[in-house]
Amino acid sequence: MAMNVTLDLPADVEDRLRRETPNLDAEVKEAYALELFRRGRLSHAELSRVLGLDRFETDAYLKRHGVFEGSLSMADLDADRQTLNRVTPAESVDGNRPDAWGGADAIYDRLAASGRSFSDSAELLRKDRDR
Repeated sequence: MAMNVTLDLPADVEDRLRRETPNLDAEVKEAYALELFRRGRLSHAELSRVLGLDRFETDAYLKRHGVFEGSLSMADLDADRQTLNRVTPAESVDGNRPDAWGGADAIYDRLAASGRSFSDSAELLRKDRDR
């Protein structure tokens, strides 16, 4: 069974997009499938089938689009941070907070401030590693 979706665009916008994008319908289909995958609504196998790619081609497609399966969201990071705060001691013997998670806290804070997702932030991790 095929699903057809109609987008109502102003005629001039559609004309320009069709001139600029030879296969606009396929690009819209790919973009929507990728977004469904990002949201966890399509599995890797389903995305492969929608795109007509094998597993390795799908991996390469995801990499080209900066999407990594199992990427952490800000909600995931926040939940992990709350767990770490709950299970690590709040203070050491000398009254100072242990610095075991200081680097993770710094990365988390920078991600939250940037508005980016964890999968977009490899450069932040590299910068922290190189310090």
